[in-house]
Amino acid sequence: MGMFDYVDIQYPVPMPKDPKGYTGTPSFGYQTKDLENCLTTYQIRKDGTVWWKQVKSKYIPGDENSNSIFGRIGSMEPISSKWVRAENLPKTIRVYDYNECEKGDYDYYVEYEISFSKGKVKKVKLVKFEANDNSGRKIRNAEWMKKNEERNKYCSTWYFKNVFSHWNKFICFFEKKIYKVLTFMSGNLFKFCSKLKF
Repeated sequence: MGMFDYVDIQYPVPMPKDPKGYTGTPSFGYQTKDLENCLTTYQIRKDGTVWWKQVKSKYIPGDENSNSIFGRIGSMEPISSKWVRAENLPKTIRVYDYNECEKGDYDYYVEYEISFSKGKVKKVKLVKFEANDNSGRKIRNAEWMKKNEERNKYCSTWYFKNVFSHWNKFICFFEKKIYKVLTFMSGNLFKFCSKLKF
């Protein structure tokens, strides 16, 4: 999928002729690949000006004993933010949104092309609109929720908590050790093999 940016469009946009229950996209619901592609948040205001959210962050180190890779990597924590007027905009960008609607009968995909002139919106064009029957997706989601609920129920039993959870930790411990050994071996394999060659 790759990286993208978020766009909050407060500027009026054209709606499809037959929206089939679509009422618009909520704030920051649109995405675009036509700007910086750094997960930056942009805002197109009612007056047509474009702003981006400048965020200052600090790095929070990870826990090397964490069970998840993201827990070991660490994270960035926002310290402050401010809105800055966007400069050097491209002539056009495309923004899109896929909206799963739980209350209605359709899921929606909408795409707009937005043209700029002198740092402001010149024109907004509806490029694509799809309303797809969501009954199959809702069935799949309900099945997944049921399996997840059964798994959570199983994980709360005394035999899982007192026996199997410890077994899982034991296996994960050895998995990490084996992974470290294999990583070390693969990293040094070239050096080792070059010493064996004549």
